[in-house]
Amino acid sequence: MRNTNPTRYVACDVNLPLSSPQPDNWLISDQISIRNASRIDITVDYFIRSCSTFPNNGGSYCDDAFDLFVNHSDQLIADKSQYPDPHGNRIAYEKAAVIRQATYKRFSETINFLPKGKYVILAFHNYGACSTLLSVKVTYNVCPYEPLNNRLVFLPRTVAPANESNSIQVQGSCIKDTVQVSGSLYVHCESNGVWNTTGLEGKCICKEDMHNDNGGICEGMLHFANISAVRWNMFSDSGMT
Repeated sequence: MRNTNPTRYVACDVNLPLSSPQPDNWLISDQISIRNASRIDITVDYFIRSCSTFPNNGGSYCDDAFDLFVNHSDQLIADKSQYPDPHGNRIAYEKAAVIRQATYKRFSETINFLPKGKYVILAFHNYGACSTLLSVKVTYNVCPYEPLNNRLVFLPRTVAPANESNSIQVQGSCIKDTVQVSGSLYVHCESNGVWNTTGLEGKCICKEDMHNDNGGICEGMLHFANISAVRWNMFSDSGMT
């Protein structure tokens, strides 16, 4: 594939005779660190021109699709020249999706897969499509750090599970200068990165001699009665009546 500008990669080997080799174009990404993500979402922005719009349907090898492959690894490969070459080492890449939407209009598709290591390399294989690759975005869901001010509890940042049936149980923690009361602080992190707090039973309260102004912070209380007494004693000691 050839890069026509910083965000577009084009491959369009059409109208080839049967005597020509079949197109075998690959576009390889940098190695991407995915940390401890349990599911990766790859959003591909592209368009494909349908073979039917070319004379003779684009020739012998024209196709209305290209493929996405993924290389999984636990090792960081610092030298890009050492990346597995899919031309001679296809087994190093796992096929993740066939991408097809031949309308000659911009289209976005999200593919998700379960990673098998700490790093991935994406490889796009074009074997006859007249395609333009505009952008590729790699994301994964997390349930964010979130304070629950009315309960004086915070929820830690947690990587979301791979699917809806496997929500992750997470224990919240009391904020500074509080103590836990009445029940557990367990909540669930869902696969879409949203906290499910419907099962939260407990809460935290400020320590003795502190109060919460509903801002999620415990602050010390002033003892006005004691201060007044001290001032009165000071006046009394000075001989004032």
